[in-house]
Amino acid sequence: MGHNRARFFPQDGSVFRIDHDQNFQQTTNVRYQWKKDGPWAAVTWRYDSGLVAGSVSSLADALSLTPAEQAAIGFFCGSQVATPNSGISSCNSNFGATRLRIPVEGTADDDRNPSRIAPRHIFDLGFGTDNLLRRQELSHIKLRFTISNLTNKVALYNFHSTFSGTHFVAPRTYGGAIGFVF
Repeated sequence: MGHNRARFFPQDGSVFRIDHDQNFQQTTNVRYQWKKDGPWAAVTWRYDSGLVAGSVSSLADALSLTPAEQAAIGFFCGSQVATPNSGISSCNSNFGATRLRIPVEGTADDDRNPSRIAPRHIFDLGFGTDNLLRRQELSHIKLRFTISNLTNKVALYNFHSTFSGTHFVAPRTYGGAIGFVF
């Protein structure tokens, strides 16, 4: 579990939060193994409350983004949804973003109420064995199969980060490994 307040205090006195600021994040891993050398299953749950994403703090900021950037944050105006090839240039109804939390108009504050990445839950699943052939020797074979981002959640990790740009959470991924211990 973690809680991070990352505030920057420049010479001019204007305090703001940098993109490492996040209210809460946690990772929980539960593993069950049948017998000492039997097969195992594991579930990992990660929750992130959302890093600061200070570049989009108003409707005007969202409208000034490129269509691809609007699509990346999941920007919408009423029933119109931005796509990478078709952005939204004006908005007179309810607006928002599915992957970014834009403060209510007039309430944005770089220190007390910055825009943030939307909260997310990510689940991973794994199966394996630490002794495939169940030999009592020092050398043995390990086998593992994992599914990362089990629900295939489409989410941002950060947006317009000063140091690393924009990153998405990786889509559902399958992986396997064989290990030889000797």
